[in-house]
Amino acid sequence: MAQLFDKRLLVEMPRCGPRDTPWLFCLHCRSSAERTALRVHLATNGVETRNFFFPLHLEPMFDGAYVDFDMPTAQLLGSVGFSLPTHPGLDINQIDQIAIEVCNFFNETSNHDDDQRITLKRQKDDGVVGPTVQSRITELC
Repeated sequence: MAQLFDKRLLVEMPRCGPRDTPWLFCLHCRSSAERTALRVHLATNGVETRNFFFPLHLEPMFDGAYVDFDMPTAQLLGSVGFSLPTHPGLDINQIDQIAIEVCNFFNETSNHDDDQRITLKRQKDDGVVGPTVQSRITELC
């Protein structure tokens, strides 16, 4: 599933081997407001998502604990990151639809020229639809 999302969304992700089975496929947005809007868009279109794990050092059980260092990356990712569905019941058509809805969200909400819109094209390796972008998708996500 992660390989299919990777092909369709064309985001820069850590590479997985052919036998790897990642538990999560995570994205991060530019802000928590954008994450909320994207998650609402996906939910409206039947796609369930989950926020990243809450940073452990901010959990109530650690209130009053002495922490002498910042954890800005954990806090940032906890506020802007979320996971797409990854379960054995997903088929290729559902993965395509999820990827299409992510693209639709950014095409509808981003201010960019037509040549920077996320578009759909055929993937050479599996012949199924996948989104691509003429400029870097990381600028949009």
